[in-house]
Amino acid sequence: MPAPWTALASSIRWSQGKLSLREDGWRLPDGRQRVYPVLAVGITVGVLGFVEPDRVVLVRQFRHLARAQSWELPGGGALAGEAPEVAAQRELREEAGYRAEELTFLTRFWPSNATSRAASRPIRCRRTTTSSSSARWCR
Repeated sequence: MPAPWTALASSIRWSQGKLSLREDGWRLPDGRQRVYPVLAVGITVGVLGFVEPDRVVLVRQFRHLARAQSWELPGGGALAGEAPEVAAQRELREEAGYRAEELTFLTRFWPSNATSRAASRPIRCRRTTTSSSSARWCR
């Protein structure tokens, strides 16, 4: 049986606000050592806001990496000490002008787990209402 991965060192190389870039050193099972970059961003939420049984809220935002507008679920980072459900309600209100009566935590997953510690927490929202005209529907 090969030796396990062994953590050797970790150092923050850059930090700004909730973001930090870290380098983690590891000894691999074959004995080689390798440094991996890690982007640490804190708790994030994605809001699956149902406005009808077959329609969810999407928001359109400019994303600088894509250099284009992007249709996406409302979501973002939790504030310090903020529960994921509270963050989901806040993000839904800030980005789309909606409020949900019922929020359900679905799971936790790492969408980019090779380079990022961002663990996304999708939250299902039901009985979602608004007066905002900037949100869109998705079937």
